[in-house]
Amino acid sequence: MDRSDQQGPDYNRLSGVRLRIAVRHPYFIEHLQRLGRPGQIRAVRANVRFPRLVEAAVRDAEVVINLVGILSERGEQRFDARQ
Repeated sequence: MDRSDQQGPDYNRLSGVRLRIAVRHPYFIEHLQRLGRPGQIRAVRANVRFPRLVEAAVRDAEVVINLVGILSERGEQRFDARQ
């Protein structure tokens, strides 16, 4: 079956890339670590309400992509709490 028309990641291009994924609950993304080579994808604990955790998570990174989101406002999890 010819799969040349299917789009997907170019794993040869990503072979030297290491990903550090900052999340509040690292154990929720363990399944993502299996998508890369051993040690290529690493989860680190971070929370936008604690700037030191965020600073540690992005330290020495060449690129940072911010994907912070709130599905519904509750307590301290509010859209206007961090700006």
